[in-house]
Amino acid sequence: MTGAVLAETFVCAIYAGFYAAVVQYIRDRRPVWLTGFMIAIVLPVLGQVSEYEVHTLRATPHRITAVTISSILSVMSSLFNWYVMRQGTFLVGRERSSFIADLRLFPLLLWRFFLLGPRWLMQRVGWDVQPSN
Repeated sequence: MTGAVLAETFVCAIYAGFYAAVVQYIRDRRPVWLTGFMIAIVLPVLGQVSEYEVHTLRATPHRITAVTISSILSVMSSLFNWYVMRQGTFLVGRERSSFIADLRLFPLLLWRFFLLGPRWLMQRVGWDVQPSN
């Protein structure tokens, strides 16, 4: 188990910087559906393929189950990452703000992210809903 955790840490450490840079770069691109597809599907697939290959080389047991669960979490975290970056937080470079300031906003951003789906659904059925950021 320790080997699997170390392998996972290694893959994620390398991939995380690349992934965050790409999301920050494309976060406001148009069309939005294509940006969403790239962030929610293409980028996580690249990471999951890399992860699966490392675990295959290590002969990690239960790797299919682990990568499947990891894939679902990757899609959700990718969409959340995109959402917070579109709100102007957790950015690097010229656009950045204080990491502490971003962390202070984290609970609110997480709450608003979880409400996106229900708000979208309520708008579709005709309920009056306050717009979210």
